[in-house]
Amino acid sequence: QAEGIPVVSNLSGGLLSAQETGAVLALLQVIDYALDDISMLTALRSPAAQCNAQDLARIRLFAPQEPFARAAHAFAAHGQGPSAQKIRAFFEQLARWRMLARQKRVDVLLSDVYEQTQLFAYYAQLPGGAQKVQNLRALWQRAQVFATGGDGSLHGFLQMLERYNKLGVDDSMQPPQGEHAVRLMTIHASKGLEFPVVLLPFLEQQQGLGTRATRLRLDKRYGIGCKQYDAPTRSRQDSWLEQL
Repeated sequence: QAEGIPVVSNLSGGLLSAQETGAVLALLQVIDYALDDISMLTALRSPAAQCNAQDLARIRLFAPQEPFARAAHAFAAHGQGPSAQKIRAFFEQLARWRMLARQKRVDVLLSDVYEQTQLFAYYAQLPGGAQKVQNLRALWQRAQVFATGGDGSLHGFLQMLERYNKLGVDDSMQPPQGEHAVRLMTIHASKGLEFPVVLLPFLEQQQGLGTRATRLRLDKRYGIGCKQYDAPTRSRQDSWLEQL
């Protein structure tokens, strides 16, 4: 990345763990259930509402005894000033999306969310924007697959993603369309995949613990060396590479 080379990695999380897809999922959760505090806070901070810290503080001060989501509803209904107007407009859009969610498939709803919030344009201008836009497209593709094979509802889609999250299933992020990128992954995650060029760094470092560390030798120049097994004597002997 320091040299301007695109890098794709799911070592810290996959598609559903990305910041941009997390913001969209929070918005979808608010559309599905308007009283989830964490989702409401995330949605308000997202490009869909564009609330800043001062806006959120005014919500909290307006109804300090209420849960945050209920306080946001109260502030939108009875608050005054630019912050209240901004949040009121967001809730009006939420009502339209909620109606759309009852009438259309989840992929149609998600397309409308992308269009109304101009998320592609917003994230494209940020560092790593091409990857962020690709992640948003991948989320829509997942919604389309679900809508084609499932009931197509927003609630069902969110339930499916929640089950995936509990099971630790998360799609690895793909590089932007038409763009070459370095894929950073573990050896375990790369099983079954093929690439024209593969780099295995740090092979010169000794791996393993205890007695296992003595069964494998890694050398930057000569590669991998292991003990050879002698079947008649049922013993392990040093290979020629280990003796170098």
